[in-house]
Amino acid sequence: MNSFFGCIPFLTVGLWIIGFYAMSAPETRSWRWAIAQSAILLALSSLLITETLSLFHALHWSTLLLAWSAIAIVGLAVIIQKKQSLSFSEIRSRLFLALKAAPVWAAILFTCAVLLVVTMACVTPPLNFDVQIYHLPRQVFWKFNGSVEAFDASNSHQLSMPVLSEFIGLQFMALAGGDMWHNLIQSFYFIAIICVIGLIVHELGGTARASLYACLFLVFTPVVFFEASNSKNDLIVAFFVIVPVYLALRIWNGSLPPTFKIILLAALCAGLAVATKGTAIAYLPPAGLFFVAAIIKKNGIKLLAWAMIPGLFLALAPPAPQMIRNWQEFDSPAGPNLHHTNASLKPKDIAGVAIRNIAGQLTTGFEGWNTHLEQTTRGLMHVLGMDPDNPHTSFEGGGFSLPYHPGLEDIVPAPIQTTIVLLLPAAFLWPAYRKKPGIIPLYLVIVGTLLLFCIIFRWQPWQGRLLIPAYVLAAPLAGMWLGSLRQRWVPICLMLAMLATLQPHLTYAGQRPLLGGGSIFRNSKTDQMSRTLPGRADEIKRMTEFLNAKNINQIMVDGGSTEIHGLLRELAVKIKNPSITSGHWDTPTVAEAIIKPSLPYAGVIPPPADKSPKSPPGYAPAWIGDYYQVFVSKNQKKTAPVFAAHFMGFAEEKGLSPNWFIGGNLQNYGREINSDEVLFKSLHSGKLDFKIFSIPGNQLSIEQNGKESAVFSFFTNDLTVSIDVISGETIKIKSAQRPAWIKQIILAE
Repeated sequence: MNSFFGCIPFLTVGLWIIGFYAMSAPETRSWRWAIAQSAILLALSSLLITETLSLFHALHWSTLLLAWSAIAIVGLAVIIQKKQSLSFSEIRSRLFLALKAAPVWAAILFTCAVLLVVTMACVTPPLNFDVQIYHLPRQVFWKFNGSVEAFDASNSHQLSMPVLSEFIGLQFMALAGGDMWHNLIQSFYFIAIICVIGLIVHELGGTARASLYACLFLVFTPVVFFEASNSKNDLIVAFFVIVPVYLALRIWNGSLPPTFKIILLAALCAGLAVATKGTAIAYLPPAGLFFVAAIIKKNGIKLLAWAMIPGLFLALAPPAPQMIRNWQEFDSPAGPNLHHTNASLKPKDIAGVAIRNIAGQLTTGFEGWNTHLEQTTRGLMHVLGMDPDNPHTSFEGGGFSLPYHPGLEDIVPAPIQTTIVLLLPAAFLWPAYRKKPGIIPLYLVIVGTLLLFCIIFRWQPWQGRLLIPAYVLAAPLAGMWLGSLRQRWVPICLMLAMLATLQPHLTYAGQRPLLGGGSIFRNSKTDQMSRTLPGRADEIKRMTEFLNAKNINQIMVDGGSTEIHGLLRELAVKIKNPSITSGHWDTPTVAEAIIKPSLPYAGVIPPPADKSPKSPPGYAPAWIGDYYQVFVSKNQKKTAPVFAAHFMGFAEEKGLSPNWFIGGNLQNYGREINSDEVLFKSLHSGKLDFKIFSIPGNQLSIEQNGKESAVFSFFTNDLTVSIDVISGETIKIKSAQRPAWIKQIILAE
């Protein structure tokens, strides 16, 4: 049932796609733009909901369900109000005309590619290394904390990295109780990007053929193909970069008058891009310059001046809370992440970064070619007086190399697409191409972004995924060029070449092969999570059984720099009423058990675990595996008061240790309640002490076996209560103020 609730944000977005389409003027209606607007709404709503509820430690299933239901109801109201303006016959006619104008082979190829992307997103778990190390683990910890405030993270990226894509994922995780919807988030933003690319091609005067070529150029870019079905953030940031570029192009060409609203929309997208990923700082300035130039061209200087202050606010507001948290934790708004930036800005060094970035995208499945390419690159750089191993412009000072590992999604190259981008200047030799309105400034934006990227960021082997926004920006120009060629066989040959470079990463090798024994269609998501770690899935299963047998559910995990999400997702689902926190095993917080991974780093198969590991203070080793070690608290009570807690229509009987939170629902058992009343039964006799959290001014009544025994008033946010109970007695705590003003109940020692 929870899985259904997880799709509510998508259902809400679907309603708003129809709503945005219905609200637009009939002569300018566009499904593609409606999808783009809904993608902006999804991100903005996730950001506002998360930051607001986090202030009150109220990031829980019920509050998120209420928030998204409200947004969906507003969207439904818009549709009902505007339904008379919707003509389904007109919609069918426009769709038929668009399909009729497109090459059949290209339309079929594109449709199959998109369906495969969505299928992979559905049948695979979040697998990327960074996703398992910090993107999703931070969401798990936020969910159990009820807040995105800083926690005791054992990996600094879980605290410091930009948060927007994770905020979107948190909505789905908290509502669904797991990560089954996560991969589809980037799939949706990929579709939104495709929509905007089509709009750009149309604005440039391109045909349906050119639009399809542009889309195929992008979907067959290997790193884009895989990102469109995983849980990272590069496509999300690319979307928020390309939208302002599209708006600037329309203003430049005169098809969209510059207005206060359009300026603020572009500024908001810029802010959402920065809140998504740090690479946005390389892609936004050229896009911003194009936008400003377009407004000035249309005599909008005065309008620009009026919009400057609110525009700056909208550009800075989305990333501001995370920057503040980083400043508080790391004394830097960027956190400890500036090691990604170049330590030298000499023109020669920047040119060296550009040469290595290009070479990295030209590798193929032929080892001889890759060796020759690396040697040629080194030779060229030496001739130009450059150091290919320059530690000041290489990530973590590493030496230059051109690794090629089939299916390793972070570093899959795009040799055909990169060659097309390098040849784009030749397209301007065709007068019909260079005279397209807006095509020259759009090309200058691409050049500017690539140059600024090389100025800011060090060379690194996995730069391909960081270049995704550049491929997105280049797609419309590539589509326009291919669509203008009279030799129709040239685009067909290029598409076949793109498929040939994608195939080795997709069939038998890599993280998510389609065929063979490791096929994503033959292995469960749990087994896929441990594909590169033999035996880990079975070890996690046995470990959760051990923890359940010991009635342990308050668990602290010290994940370090390991692929921790495979562990967390199983603990969250298999442990009865879990309370999962992050921490450092040598300075533990209060928990019944500590789990410390044995493997030293992501993707590295560990040696056999130390059979006599050092124990954290106050804990003793209880489970020793090849991948994980479990330490159990020496002070854990063997027996504990047992209650049957009933709330929100559920019933659960559980042995509760001291300081255990009663509340929430079965999924979030042990967290905040946010309810009007709590009903439980004592299975022992004696004095029961507990602390209740509510709001000042509220009153609570306590009934024992149906009779009111006490009434308490709150003068602060918490109240300590002591009552005498007998075994089998039913106790009900009711709030006078509603809704949901019983926040937490903590059993005292």
